[in-house]
Amino acid sequence: MQTPGNVSQMADSRTFTADQAAQITTVLRKAAGLEPQEFALHDFIGMISDEIELLRNAGKSDDEIASLLAANGVTISAEELREGYVPPEERTFAPDG
Repeated sequence: MQTPGNVSQMADSRTFTADQAAQITTVLRKAAGLEPQEFALHDFIGMISDEIELLRNAGKSDDEIASLLAANGVTISAEELREGYVPPEERTFAPDG
């Protein structure tokens, strides 16, 4: 089976974390002379909807999730989380695990 970029998946079981993907994307964009990639609020919330769902299922409120984000330098209100959250059936990319 071939994947984009013509890389075979048959005998390769390597995996990479989201942190590695973000870090290397930044490195490669910088090497290409590009600015860091930015995402609109709605797109960003869509990207973190898997994690929002996990935290909600663990009993966290949207206010608690918003506070966790703020403590890590990302200011998004609980209302914005509720409005921008993308349910699983509407997500376009669902990695394993």
